[in-house]
Amino acid sequence: MKRGRSVTYGSNITYFLTTTVTGFAKLFHLPKLAEILVQNINFYRQKFQVKIHGYIIMSNHIQLLVTMGEKGNISRFMGQLKKYSAKQILAWCEQHEKQDLLKIFSKSAQKYKPTHRYQVWQERFDDVVIYSEEIFDIKLNYIHQNPLQEHWQLAGNPEEYALSSASHYILGMENIIPITLADQE
Repeated sequence: MKRGRSVTYGSNITYFLTTTVTGFAKLFHLPKLAEILVQNINFYRQKFQVKIHGYIIMSNHIQLLVTMGEKGNISRFMGQLKKYSAKQILAWCEQHEKQDLLKIFSKSAQKYKPTHRYQVWQERFDDVVIYSEEIFDIKLNYIHQNPLQEHWQLAGNPEEYALSSASHYILGMENIIPITLADQE
């Protein structure tokens, strides 16, 4: 059953977004699959004029802190990001005979999308409207601390995790996904 909620669409609204790979399959520790996702995020960031304030790409999910631009809405942005990254991920998995991943995607499709052969992403994504600077800071900190959590243990410090915006904020480094600071809007 789909979750009921009121949805706010429009430009200049900031969201904290999370979406997860189906079956919690670990994909993005594979450099090529992380690269595919980054390329798609950058493409749809430009297409929909989305300002990305923070991000993290974990092995089985992504989190973004974004402000929507004038083009499109959050559902179209996430829908296209997930649809086209899934196509490229599947093509790579088939080409490299990643049967373990294809089996997970196939099982998920049988259960949730019987008309499809595979399903890479969970059907929904979570979005939280950011309504204050305090909540913005809490969500950005959460994103950057994610790889340090005990069950992940992917880095000793936030800025050491390459698939995150933390190095931009802490070290002033350019990232694989361009960052727009909240005060630059």
